[in-house]
Amino acid sequence: EITTTAGGLAKLGAVSESLCFDCHDDKQSGPGHQHVTGSACVDCHEPHSSPYANLLNRPDKLCSGCHDGILKTAQTDRPAMVHRPIATGGCQECHKAHDAPAAPFLATAQKDLCAGCHASVKDRAGDRAQHTPFANGECSKCHETHVATEPNMLTMGQGELCKSCHQLGTGAMTAAHGPVPLTGKACTTCHDPHSTKAAGSGLVYATRHPPYADKDCTACHDSAGKAAQSWSTCVDCHDGHEGYATVHNAGRAGNEAGNVGVCLDCHSPHAGHDGLLVRTSVQETCVQCHDRGMLTREFRHAALDEGCEACHDVHENNMDKLRGAGANELCAGCHEIENIHTHPVKDVVDPRTGAALNCVSCHEVHSADHEHLLPFDKKRDMCVQCHATGTSGH
Repeated sequence: EITTTAGGLAKLGAVSESLCFDCHDDKQSGPGHQHVTGSACVDCHEPHSSPYANLLNRPDKLCSGCHDGILKTAQTDRPAMVHRPIATGGCQECHKAHDAPAAPFLATAQKDLCAGCHASVKDRAGDRAQHTPFANGECSKCHETHVATEPNMLTMGQGELCKSCHQLGTGAMTAAHGPVPLTGKACTTCHDPHSTKAAGSGLVYATRHPPYADKDCTACHDSAGKAAQSWSTCVDCHDGHEGYATVHNAGRAGNEAGNVGVCLDCHSPHAGHDGLLVRTSVQETCVQCHDRGMLTREFRHAALDEGCEACHDVHENNMDKLRGAGANELCAGCHEIENIHTHPVKDVVDPRTGAALNCVSCHEVHSADHEHLLPFDKKRDMCVQCHATGTSGH
């Protein structure tokens, strides 16, 4: 229905899909939001102009207008973890509103979609032993895709998740695990939930802790299978780390917390991917506690490819969480020319903090939105952080 306003302009009395299909006839068939009952093209698209591609309404708010239940979780005392594309309003990184090739409105097959961000998924595609959900590309069988309250975005607690497929009380399962009672809660201390390179490995990690490899369970477990979790159990063998006060995170779970060690926060007591016995890569281990977002901005520090330990020493050093030296000395180890030609830092005070100026006063250390790992645009915004009237006197 079209009527005319007092000024002679055409006014749409009703906006129907058929009006849009006069031009966009390719949207009349196939899966797509245009076929949802009660919806119309203008629910998502501006009819005249938009600063966004495809004449979209604000992309960061577009989906949540209807799908507000996506961010709701079951009541729990654990904080919610939101998948990065959801947190940043990037629903279209994973979903395609029209003619999606995979359900539910996925831009591509689930395994390929996840591999686009999670490189470890793609790297393991050729491994000889693969967990069935991983081999079938069913990431969402174990992981939530939007929001979760369990570590690693799991759909439920690890114990319940493993038991939902694996019968832990069978004779064969019991025989394989000796005196240790199986609850399902610690399966990933031995088994990789995705894949291993060796066929017939039972998905056990390649590098095995000597007591575990020798089946000497009593080295760490009592006769009933209960594990001794004091940090002293670890340093009885690993006596190079008695300086417990300098171990990463010691303040959270040191003597103040009943002498319970933090070694198992990062290391598996049974098996791992490398000599450090981490359950996954060092970087993936770190982001179990540290915000992954600091690693994912456009410009990345090249040192990230070497792993977090390229700059951080989590065992023997407690000075600003860095390896060996202060920020300036550490950076100069790789950035030699910048140590010669650089903004003055010696005996210079950062007017914003009152602390001594150093490399990280001007550069992000992990990733940044601006070139050269700058937190602000270098043309002006970076400099005026300090060099502005009333701040530095310039």
